[in-house]
Amino acid sequence: MIPMCTKWLSLTATLRAGLTAMMVIGMAVLTVTSARGATTPIITWANPASIAYGTLLSATQLNATTTPTVPGTFVYLPASGSLPTAGTNNLYVTFTPTDTTNFTPATATVSITVTP
Repeated sequence: MIPMCTKWLSLTATLRAGLTAMMVIGMAVLTVTSARGATTPIITWANPASIAYGTLLSATQLNATTTPTVPGTFVYLPASGSLPTAGTNNLYVTFTPTDTTNFTPATATVSITVTP
């Protein structure tokens, strides 16, 4: 006869979609499979500092990042090298992850002031 376990065990795991974790506890095997779908990364992108008219957009203004850090491509509109008009302009970014199984695309908008 196998003695009963009299202690409660707790396991907390954070898994990417579709991943499986296995843990052996005494004679029992616990298998956990993530059922949640793909994760959308959070884009971090602060409003850039004001620029003077005539300044072309560059990596100084177009510098979004993702959390978690996920390999992928950022596409900005207007693109680097564009000349924004005087006043307040919206800048847009679309992030497309390389791993589209576990991560989904994300978008963000910031504004920049262009002084005359």
